[in-house]
Amino acid sequence: MRSAAIIALTTFLLAASQLSGCSPRGYQETKELRRARAEMADRVSREQNITDKRIIAALRTTPRQEFLPEDAWPDAYSPQPAIAAGASQVCPPCLVAHAVGAMQPMPEHRLLIVNPPSGYAAAVASKVCKHVTVLVVSDQQQAAMSECIQNLEIGNVQVEACDIARGWGAGAPYDSALISGGFAKVPEPILDQLDDDGVVVLVGGPFARELRVMRLVERDLSAPTIITMSEG
Repeated sequence: MRSAAIIALTTFLLAASQLSGCSPRGYQETKELRRARAEMADRVSREQNITDKRIIAALRTTPRQEFLPEDAWPDAYSPQPAIAAGASQVCPPCLVAHAVGAMQPMPEHRLLIVNPPSGYAAAVASKVCKHVTVLVVSDQQQAAMSECIQNLEIGNVQVEACDIARGWGAGAPYDSALISGGFAKVPEPILDQLDDDGVVVLVGGPFARELRVMRLVERDLSAPTIITMSEG
């Protein structure tokens, strides 16, 4: 019985790692990948006008390939979205840089990321804030994303599977929330979990290249500032 349980657990973890694109062997790096990542960070800084040096530094040190299957590693630092196993999408670095920057993170901040296509944005955000809570819709997503995060030895990211529209009250209040997945408006429970002057970033538009950035003012959302990203 014990052997059968071990085999079943191993099979589940392998399936989860395949869904997320994570290698079950753990964090993998090469000289070519490090060079490509540095070139990507320089390109994003130059072409996307990202002025927060902390975010560029986070891009330089966050291995995007960990969120992709190994056969996609040669394109890990291209300006395009990448498709991980299970048809999940890893956002392009420029979108992640803009989205994390739009949250206006500070070292003491607690961030909420809702329904991300992968854990890449959370990994980047973890380097510029105190804590990141990530909400996904299934236990399998939770297991896969958590494995990626653990492979990178990131200790301030928590992944929870839940009804994402209800947020995660246990970690509230949050200073900022980044919401993906086609929400037309911010769910009320998530608004209630934000700090009084919290920031909300909604990802949308064609090819998910538009950000709507809003701030709570006396518990009402301000008119959105729209950020539309070019490729890069």
